[in-house]
Amino acid sequence: MSTALKTMKVAVAITLMTLTAMQAFAQGTGSGTTAADPRLVNTFAQLKEAMESSTITYVRVNGNIDHFIDSSNPVTAGASLIDVSGNKVLQLNNNVTIYNQSLGGYGYMHSFIYVGSIANLTVNGTGTIECGFTASADYPNAIIYVEGGGVLDVSGVTLKPYSNMHQSYGRAIASRNGSNVTINSGTFTGVSNVTEGISGNRDAHALRLYGNITIRSCLKFTEKYYLCPQKRMIHTEEISCPHCSKTDLQKNGKSITGLQRWRCKGCSKYFQREYRYNAYTPGIKEKVIDMTLNGSGIRDTGRVLKINKNTVVAVLKKNAKNQPFLSDC
Repeated sequence: MSTALKTMKVAVAITLMTLTAMQAFAQGTGSGTTAADPRLVNTFAQLKEAMESSTITYVRVNGNIDHFIDSSNPVTAGASLIDVSGNKVLQLNNNVTIYNQSLGGYGYMHSFIYVGSIANLTVNGTGTIECGFTASADYPNAIIYVEGGGVLDVSGVTLKPYSNMHQSYGRAIASRNGSNVTINSGTFTGVSNVTEGISGNRDAHALRLYGNITIRSCLKFTEKYYLCPQKRMIHTEEISCPHCSKTDLQKNGKSITGLQRWRCKGCSKYFQREYRYNAYTPGIKEKVIDMTLNGSGIRDTGRVLKINKNTVVAVLKKNAKNQPFLSDC
């Protein structure tokens, strides 16, 4: 084999390796098919490609991302920047910033992330998405917008829209009827530069939600939120066993007063979260004894704990055998 031919083969091999590396950089690394091997993205182009791919499920923002919207890099008026495809889990522990100070129609985007009828998006982490909006009407102007049966589950992240345009506004999350939104925790902002007296749907709502809405706990708002008054907002919280603190529970009928009873699968004990009569509340007897030892009278103890004075006397008598120092109370 001639030296020239060998040199040519080496050059071709190097070129192929370079092209493969460039393609991997353009798309990000990681298969994105499992939580252990997410697609790692470092640019907006990589993020958009991963979120819109039908073969990628897990996406992790691997560094801060900045993206600019201007005349040389416009967005179609009324369109979103990212249309989620299929099931997606977005792990965000860095910052994504969309700079949009456009004075023309090329900045009138619908939303940053759109979750449609066949999409299911889970967003978690400690990072921040900050996005600018310039449209003045007829658009959700939301960082995440859900409609038509789309599903969204959010935990921990900060969603911060901004707008420096007159008559424009921005929201963290917006949804329409038929969507399913679960907000577990996070920090959410709303902003509005709309002149007072203009239609209320342009107010600075951090959340403007219609559909099936579940809001759990640990939310922080820098502006008010709006929930469709015709729809029911379900507030849920995690329940734990008062005996062993485990959360693997099952319902176990109701008490004679109609309150829910629970059985812990961990320690097999039963409990209620609330009682019609305070005297049955776990720990109440210990409080009676503690208050008595600290000089409270029977009537004072009953009034503070909201139980009958006869109940206080019964508790003290029952414990007098084991606690001799209470026999004179």
